[in-house]
Amino acid sequence: MAAITLLEGGHEVEIFEKSQFSKEVGAAISAPPNSSRILDYFGFDFSRAKATPAESLIYNNDAENLGDKTVLPLSDYKSKYGFAWHFFHRVDLHDELRKLATEPTLSRKGFARLHLATPVSRVDLDGTVHFPDGTTVEKDLVVAADGVRSSFISTVLGEETPSQHFMTMTRLLLPTEQMSNDADTNAFFKGGYNSIRVLRVDDGSVITYGCRNGALQNIAFMYPAEHLEDAPGIPVEHAK
Repeated sequence: MAAITLLEGGHEVEIFEKSQFSKEVGAAISAPPNSSRILDYFGFDFSRAKATPAESLIYNNDAENLGDKTVLPLSDYKSKYGFAWHFFHRVDLHDELRKLATEPTLSRKGFARLHLATPVSRVDLDGTVHFPDGTTVEKDLVVAADGVRSSFISTVLGEETPSQHFMTMTRLLLPTEQMSNDADTNAFFKGGYNSIRVLRVDDGSVITYGCRNGALQNIAFMYPAEHLEDAPGIPVEHAK
């Protein structure tokens, strides 16, 4: 979004991406009405991105009694707030955003230059970007979009700032058809497969919602970080 916004302002933009996007798996992501409004403003194609409008928020208060629940309708968000609450498969969202950033549109001719498999090793405060092969580029504005474990925060603050994780999440995607054909899982999804469901379990939660036009179910298990255990070949620090 930063690249798209800067392009609309007439700026020249380059994106340096560490990955190759060749094996991106991803999970699902939600865009409430305020986010959907911004996407629409910049010409985002919700249909091409297989956006799934949310139906309801279902909060199950008791894991042993699925009938004990609170249901908040979300299907009227478009009439209330101008835009629906959408769910996306993260890959579909990224693909559409990449298309908007790297191809000309009706409102502008300029587009961003995307450099894949190009990790950044260091950024100086004067806007100099360094790469592992020793080359550099100079920019007026640098946006470091490398997440909560950003390696560049210390450059700005002048000191190391280790990230803290109080909750962690394990996620998976399953075909909706497969779940609807199973009596046990189908009972859990009573009320529709395109709703957000939050099921409280002890000090954690199970969160589900549909994506990719409802064809997939995003299932997330959220729990305190101290419950993490090292798995063979996956150090805990990487799992976090």
